[in-house]
Amino acid sequence: KEQVLILSEGPHPDMGAVKEVLESQHNYDVSLFTNEPYPENFSDFNLVILNQLPSSQNTTGEIINLTAKSKTPLLFFTGGKTYLPQLNQLGLGVEILPQAGSKEEATALLNTGYVAFRYSEELMEMVGKFPPLLVPFAKYNMEPSYKVLFYQGIKNIATTRPLFATGFQGGRKVGFVFGEGVWRWRLYNYYFNESHSQFNELISSFIQYLSLRENEDNFIINYEPTYNETDLIVFNAEVYNESFEPFNEPDVTIQIRDSEGSNYQFTFDRAGKFYRLNAGNWPVGDYSFEAKVRIGEDEYTAGGSFTVAPLNIEMAETQANHGLLYQMAVQTGGNFYRNDEINTLINDIVSNSKIHAETYSQASLNEILNLKWAFYLLLSLFALEWFLRKLWGIY
Repeated sequence: KEQVLILSEGPHPDMGAVKEVLESQHNYDVSLFTNEPYPENFSDFNLVILNQLPSSQNTTGEIINLTAKSKTPLLFFTGGKTYLPQLNQLGLGVEILPQAGSKEEATALLNTGYVAFRYSEELMEMVGKFPPLLVPFAKYNMEPSYKVLFYQGIKNIATTRPLFATGFQGGRKVGFVFGEGVWRWRLYNYYFNESHSQFNELISSFIQYLSLRENEDNFIINYEPTYNETDLIVFNAEVYNESFEPFNEPDVTIQIRDSEGSNYQFTFDRAGKFYRLNAGNWPVGDYSFEAKVRIGEDEYTAGGSFTVAPLNIEMAETQANHGLLYQMAVQTGGNFYRNDEINTLINDIVSNSKIHAETYSQASLNEILNLKWAFYLLLSLFALEWFLRKLWGIY
């Protein structure tokens, strides 16, 4: 289960609503603290939620440092007790500069260009019915790494001020809800639909994205490193958003380069939630490729290489073709026997009158003098006899 830690500056209905959503998912363990002492080991948690912290009573500087070491993701809910000067000094790439120190109401305006996670049409429709949140009347500065999910609507006027935003700071994900009163969204959801489905979807998707550690494999290409020249060259592609949910809205392109430097461009077809490309047959040779996809403002690439090998006909079928062997036996007047018919084969051989033993012999006559080694042997024996007779005086 995902471990979520909630640190709140006192009890708050917003945290009660968030905790209710997470516990209904059955895949979260939620720990809620409304005062110190807090847990010492933040690396045990997948996400730390800070509600109206830092405050004038709790600077949370040590918490930020400890979570930075473990790269634990953070989610901030700002409110009336949030000490904004301290929040601005945490080095999280967000700065809220109050103007006249007052509050104002802001409705949620969905940014359709937000692609960190997917949301249903029902949620998009419900967002327009949610009541406003209480936000600081302030100037908001955020680093470019932050992406806005909801903008603030002030008195029916769309602004570029963020209401919900997520970013990436110091090797970890950071999220912000720049207002309080989300508990009322849950009540309004039930009032209109007699369920909390859209509110639960929003909070669970938002937290799931933040708690999921950064994954570099948003774009995956599957292929074979070696093909035969008769094989079809097929690629399969997988594209995931930042919540690691598969989707196939953007186009996926691929450029294949042969050993002579020629390039060939293709676009993948969509297949369910994924992509597929059948590039057909290719000549024997070595090839490299680079595939690309753009997810939001980010472009992902994946590359590799493959070889098209010549087809070895003898290796094309390495198992015995029993049908072909049977056909050959019938056409030549023979019989076909399986492994379990060895006794039948022996009996057929014994009873076949055409099968009998035959002996062949061939005689040849050759004079011994025609053999050079025998001639020289006899000559040597005669010479030896003559020598011995002379030696011993025998005539």
